[in-house]
Amino acid sequence: MRDEILEIGEAVTKITKVWRMRCQKLRFARARHAGQLLVRMIFMRKQAQELVRKRAATTVIGTAWRKYLHACDAAGRQQAARRLQKWWRDTITCTFHRENFFEMTKISASIRHSFLFAHAVKLQRYFRRWRVQRAYKQKRQCVIFLQAFTRHRQHLAGSRKTSRLVRIHDFPYQRVHLLQDARGFLTRSQPYSPTDSLGGVTCRIVSLSEIPHHLSELAAAIAPLQAYAKWLYYISMVVRLQRRWRGFAGRRRLHIMQQSATIVQRHWRALHMKRSCSPSAASDKELLRMLH
Repeated sequence: MRDEILEIGEAVTKITKVWRMRCQKLRFARARHAGQLLVRMIFMRKQAQELVRKRAATTVIGTAWRKYLHACDAAGRQQAARRLQKWWRDTITCTFHRENFFEMTKISASIRHSFLFAHAVKLQRYFRRWRVQRAYKQKRQCVIFLQAFTRHRQHLAGSRKTSRLVRIHDFPYQRVHLLQDARGFLTRSQPYSPTDSLGGVTCRIVSLSEIPHHLSELAAAIAPLQAYAKWLYYISMVVRLQRRWRGFAGRRRLHIMQQSATIVQRHWRALHMKRSCSPSAASDKELLRMLH
């Protein structure tokens, strides 16, 4: 009986042990399953959070990319607009300067034409004046030649008349220095001496102190010659003064014309240089005002 009880007790102990082991296995399995579920949930939560972060990053990247594309598009449009504006401004400036160039060409042509026309008129005027003066000079030379010839004939006739009365070469003479009077004429004289250092003009004159009885006849004979000599000297001085004055007037007129031509050339060169270096309307107008 005791053995049976012991066997039953051992069997119950074994059954209890098995049951406990079974319960522990079941509990461990449920805990393991619960742990696996928790681990899976944590992994899924992490994956969901990572997916949310990726979606947010993708959204931010897409926003930035679209913003960049929009900025590039706006910059391209702005650059194209600037290029169009620059092209339009260049076209307007080119048209304006082309019109100014055409106007300047017309104005320069008119200025050149007026300048050449004015010089042509001056040359024609000078040529007509020269032709008139040439004809006048020829006539005056002919008149002077006729006057000289007539005076020479008159002088010969007068000398013949006086030579019949008095022969001057037969009278005694002396050498004298000719001196100028108050008007600058050589009408005064001084006895000649080799030791004098006066220089100047010397001539021979009749010694009137040695022939007092022929004084009136000699004075009457020499008076026409002296008057003619004085008048001839006066005419020669007048002709010389006129020639020098005409030369001075011609040189002064030529100098004025050269200065005018130099001024016109300087302004034209300045206009050409300004137009070739910096063709602006204000400088062109200023140069045109300087030319006018």
